[in-house]
Parts: sequence; structure tokens; C-alpha cells
Amino acid sequence: MYKFIDLDTGLPALLNKVKTWVTTKLSAKQDSLVSGTNIKTVNNTSILGSGNISLPAGADGVTPHIDSTTGNWFVGTTNTGVHAQGPAGSVTVTDGVAEIAIVNDLTTGGTGDALSAEMGIILRGAIETLLSNLGDYAFPNGKPNISWVGSPFTITQNLTRVTSDCDYGTIYSGSQLTIHLSADDGCTLSAVTVKMRGVDVTNDYYDATTGTIDIPSVTGDIVITAVAVYPFDAKIEYLQSDGNQWIDTGIIAAANFKSEIKADILSPADSSWRGLLGVRDANARYAIPVGVKSTSSGGTLYSQFGISGNNFITASSSVVTGLHTFITQLTGSALSFSVDGVSGNAEITSVKQIVLPSTSQFLFSTHRDDSTVQSVSAKVYYCKIWNGGELVFDAIPVRVGQVGYMYDNVSSELLGNIGTGSFTLGNDITE
Repeated sequence: MYKFIDLDTGLPALLNKVKTWVTTKLSAKQDSLVSGTNIKTVNNTSILGSGNISLPAGADGVTPHIDSTTGNWFVGTTNTGVHAQGPAGSVTVTDGVAEIAIVNDLTTGGTGDALSAEMGIILRGAIETLLSNLGDYAFPNGKPNISWVGSPFTITQNLTRVTSDCDYGTIYSGSQLTIHLSADDGCTLSAVTVKMRGVDVTNDYYDATTGTIDIPSVTGDIVITAVAVYPFDAKIEYLQSDGNQWIDTGIIAAANFKSEIKADILSPADSSWRGLLGVRDANARYAIPVGVKSTSSGGTLYSQFGISGNNFITASSSVVTGLHTFITQLTGSALSFSVDGVSGNAEITSVKQIVLPSTSQFLFSTHRDDSTVQSVSAKVYYCKIWNGGELVFDAIPVRVGQVGYMYDNVSSELLGNIGTGSFTLGNDITE
């Protein structure tokens, strides 16, 4: 039985259904593929059409292969510069597991150069990555074990107060080895020995002017022995003055000043004001971070900066004898003085502006421009001075032979006695 459609009402509806169906089908249709426009190429080759596209060796960036043009080993697209006509490696099977041996020394029975240490690591890593990517299913008995034919040579460094930029301990045969040696602060390279295969090759490969060891081709185990020395024979526990020995630090106090001294102040000779570290100029301007005044009760420690009687600041402590650490800090017109971390008492007299002397401070005495001696009998274990927040003096007691000095690590200078007699030396410190 036929169904009639009203041309006035039914036909438009039918046409709309047909249109919708056609539109839906067209929207699901894939556009025509145009190489390089809406579909990518592979290695600049269109993938449209039939057949196979061969990728060049190393296109994955990791697979090692022999380049057909140069005959060299490539890792991915990187030319190792190593010719492939070296001695063959080997593959053995033990309990179903392959043992892959890679011959690194291509100069043995071959025509090329050996791999550098860096390229050897890259090559081995590339092979391990390749084996890993193949998956366990490719090796039912276990993945191959990779080794090098022969063990790499060892690098042994015996360094005393010396720093080396070589942080690896092995190197392969034929590799170039370059090492830079530098002495620790305040030291000088004294003795450097380089041995390869037990033979002294120092004169062949060590440049003393630059501290550089440069071996073009390693052929055996390397042993490097290097020693840097201080300009003294030994560090000692302390330097002791009997009141007749003192040292010029060469440091002029600044407005923002700090000092730290570890010392044992022995009994001063009389009741005068004496400095362990300090200076007083002709205009009575003081910069005495640590001083001592003898009294009937045993003495008083003090710290003084400025002009006596005018713009003068003092801090004091009743602790005198015995081994102590003294820290003095002057910031503007604010002065702090502590003994073993215990603050002293500050005394300020009409402070408006602290005016400091322009001459250097003495250690074991107050530096005066006249003939007055204001020294102390004391043992000094170390002395540090900062100006403006910068460490400008870092001295420790040392000896050269049986003569005592303070060695400044900042200037790398030995500072000797400018008084009379000689210092008494503490015991040697072994490092």
C-alpha cells in the first residue's frame, strides 16, 4: 500500500532528513591526504603510496653502527671518529646468557684510534639502552652481559693540600687524560710525581708552570702524588710573649670593626694599661680591641675606641687570666665586648663621633708612636680581624725552624717579632 506525501508539507521535511544524513556522512569523511600538508613525512620522504621506506642507520639517535662512507663507528648520528677495523669482540653463551665483549683498544691489531673515555661510556650506554628496548621477550634466558675486553686502567691520586679537577677513577686505554692541580689557599705546589705502568713520566707529561698533567694516550694505571706546602715548617698551638715580643698586624681599624682572639693573658708587669691587640697615636686616639689593666684584685680586661676624654667608648670585663676567646665589635659608636660569649659592661663618655687612629694595630702590645711599651705577657692561639664585614686578617701561630711567627692566611705572609728576644713556641699541630 502506498503512502502519499503532501507536497506542500511532507516533501520539505523529507528533503531535510536527506540533507542531514548526507551532511553527517560527509563530516565523518577523512580529507584527502597531502604529504607535508596534513600528513607528515619521514626523513623528508612522503609515506603515501605503496612500498617500504628505509630509514638511515642511526636515525633513532642511540643505535651504534658503522658508517658506510667513513667506516667509523657512529652512535646515532654522532661520529665517534673511531675506525671500525679494530680487533673483533666476542660473544659467548653461558647457561643460555650471552656475554658480549667490546674491544676498546682499537690500536691493538687495528687501524684506528681507541675510544675516548667519554665516547666509551656513550657507546656502552647506547648498547645497554638498545638491549633494554628489545624487552625481556627477546632473551628468554636473560639479557646479555656487557663487558670491555680487559679492565680499564685506574687513576689513583694521593693529594696533600692539593685539589684536582679529575673526579673519576678509571680510564680506558688510548684515552687522553688531562688533569689540573691547584694548591690550597696559602700553599704552593712543591712535589708532583706522575707514574704510568709504574714508570715515572712526570717530566714528559707534567707542566709545573700551570699545574697541568696532560697524557695524550693512556697505556697503563696512573698514580699521581702531589704535595703543597705552607711557607713554614709546622703549625703550633700558640705563640707566647714574655712582654718583649710583639707583631705588627698591618691592619688599621675601620668604623665597622670586629676582632676575635683566643689567648691566655698572663700577669702584666705593672699597673699600666696594656694592649693584647691595639694602637694609640700621638693625638690620644685609641683602637684597642683587647687590653688589660693590672690591679690589686687581679686585673680588668677592657676595649677602647676613640679619643681619650672625648668621644670615647669603653667596655670591660673582670675576667683576665686563663684561656679565653675575646670578641670585640665596633659598629658606628656602638661597642660590644665579650669574653667566652659573656658580654662586658659598656661605658660611654660624650660619644658623638668615634675618631680612630690611622696607624696599624700591634698584637701582644699597643702600637704607640712614642717609645712607651704597653705590651702584655700572653699566649695567642689565633687572631682574626674584620673591617667593614670583610675578613682582613686571619693569623695562626707557626714556626720556621725554631723561630715563631704569626701566619696570615689572608695575605699569605709570615709576620715576625719586631720586639726583642724571641717567642716561646707551643707544641706542633699534626694535620
